[in-house]
Amino acid sequence: MIARSRSLGGFALLGMMMGVASAQAVTVFPARQCRGCGAEQMRAKAVNTEGLGLAFVYDMDAGVIRKYNRYLDAASAAAAQQLAQAEAGATAGEALDALAASAHKEAEEMSVDPAVQEIFAALVSVARANPGLLNTGRERIPVEALGNDPLTSRPFDLPGVAFEAPQGVYNRFNWAMQGAFANRNSLALIDQALAEKIFDVDLKSMSVTLSASGNNSGAGAAVSGTMQWDNGAVREVEVCDRLLNCAKFTVTVAPGRVSIVYEGVFDLYGNQYPSPILRQPRNPSWAMSGGNDRPFVDWLKNHGAEFVGAGGTYCWNRTGILSCAWEEPSGRLIGCRVDCY
Repeated sequence: MIARSRSLGGFALLGMMMGVASAQAVTVFPARQCRGCGAEQMRAKAVNTEGLGLAFVYDMDAGVIRKYNRYLDAASAAAAQQLAQAEAGATAGEALDALAASAHKEAEEMSVDPAVQEIFAALVSVARANPGLLNTGRERIPVEALGNDPLTSRPFDLPGVAFEAPQGVYNRFNWAMQGAFANRNSLALIDQALAEKIFDVDLKSMSVTLSASGNNSGAGAAVSGTMQWDNGAVREVEVCDRLLNCAKFTVTVAPGRVSIVYEGVFDLYGNQYPSPILRQPRNPSWAMSGGNDRPFVDWLKNHGAEFVGAGGTYCWNRTGILSCAWEEPSGRLIGCRVDCY
């Protein structure tokens, strides 16, 4: 039977030397999926996951999560201790490379912390309710879910949001979005699964304190850090109308806060609606294909864009490029033309 080293604290230097960290020094706790795996397969997955210290392996379908402490066996640990005491140099570096290549890791299973159990339960709930959100990190919300524009008593006009940014309907729309993402309860009124993923999984995973008690350390030992789930966090949210014009927001989750940033409004074909005050897009040029240009071109005309040329303004069933220029200081789109090919 192989003798095992069970000291968590003694591996901080070793972990840094090998590109990993011990359970006391680590700030990231990896959590890796292992579909259809039994206990021994999960342990093997933990051993093969890069790094030392605490890690989690789970089976979403089975609703099972296990916690492990990964460490080096006694022989590898003893060799590392000797290298840690040696002077830095080419010889020591070569020896360390050889040790890293031959080091043997073990994993001890530990009890899963209640906080992690709660996060995992929320993750399983999201997976069952909205697997697409979990797999892509993106969500689409119907604009009607935000309620009506208080000025018009109708759903927010998304192309108008872009055109008036950063004023007018843009402000009212952005206030509605910021309010929705202010806390879990307000977001749950709009999208329950999204609220659960952002606030019960992503946000809570940013700061967890885990027990490190067991054979590897004394009673009461704890370590704090961040859970790193392999499916990632929510990164993008779109708010879309029935014509599939969508306002895009990037989502950032940091310890203690959730923030969203407006990126623009795009039509069904990916054309960004212009924002004259912001001069966005900076290079007002759009790719058109298969007759998809007409609604967008008509919208530009109705909002003051000046078209030039006698060749027509639609490509109909062909592809083409619609290009304009920003007039200064008015911010009007001028010189617009459609080149079909």
